[in-house]
Amino acid sequence: HPITSPDINPIESTWLDLKTILSHSPHYSLNIEKLCTIILLASDELLIKSINRHIRIMQECVKATLAAKGDHTKF
Repeated sequence: HPITSPDINPIESTWLDLKTILSHSPHYSLNIEKLCTIILLASDELLIKSINRHIRIMQECVKATLAAKGDHTKF
């Protein structure tokens, strides 16, 4: 169903960026409190430029999702 497709949700694309930042943190799995702190710091590192990049390609993502009738796309 295209309306629920992660391909047309710009926040979905930023998860990879966030996970990449987290994976470079040497202490991200020590305990839940430290993990929460590191997640907050990592979310601050997500650059507006990165988020805007994901938003700029939304029109292309929507077209691809519609063409695929809601099925998987390259996004």
